[in-house]
Amino acid sequence: MSALKRLWAQAPLLALLLLIDIFFIANHFLYKERGVPSPYSISADGNIVEIYGYLKWMACVLALLYAFGRRRDLLYFAWALLFFYFLLDDAALIHERLGKYIAGIFFSSEFVANIRAKSLGELVVSAAAGVFLLGFIAFAYFRRGADASARAFTRQMAPWLGMLVFCGVVVDTFGSRMRLPLRSSIIEDGGEMIAASFLTALAVQLALELRPGRKP
Repeated sequence: MSALKRLWAQAPLLALLLLIDIFFIANHFLYKERGVPSPYSISADGNIVEIYGYLKWMACVLALLYAFGRRRDLLYFAWALLFFYFLLDDAALIHERLGKYIAGIFFSSEFVANIRAKSLGELVVSAAAGVFLLGFIAFAYFRRGADASARAFTRQMAPWLGMLVFCGVVVDTFGSRMRLPLRSSIIEDGGEMIAASFLTALAVQLALELRPGRKP
């Protein structure tokens, strides 16, 4: 099934997720313009917006583990592992904490070339995780005997994963130096939310396609 058909099949879920995303993003933007903290800040930790993000990653993990159980293709497990890392990273602040630790060891000042040392440390952590997790996906994709439908699913997921990485890593690290039309925090966190919604809709639809009695 093509990416457009798969997303169309999950149009109600995708529309719901995007509506929630837009509500949180708009609320955050309006409160920020007024100079007061939003009760639904998309940048805060531990609030309902972050829990909403956890639910997306959990849905992705469960959907991909189900697909792996049904098809026994390593690609599905590799994707599940990637989303599980996203869940752990969001919940335990892995790249933030390790990034701060690395910055304290390797950088003597708070800023390096007008970029926060902590941001550079976070970039190192994200890059290391990306090499391992995306390398695993690439290995599973190119290995002999990989399922054609799993490869097609990977190609459908890739653009939204790319958007997630751009917003969550590139904008997060270099946002202060990129002359963006909107506040970089809104582009970073809002873009991540929207990309996660598309990834979730595609993963859930895949699991539904693999239900007993249905052709994958």
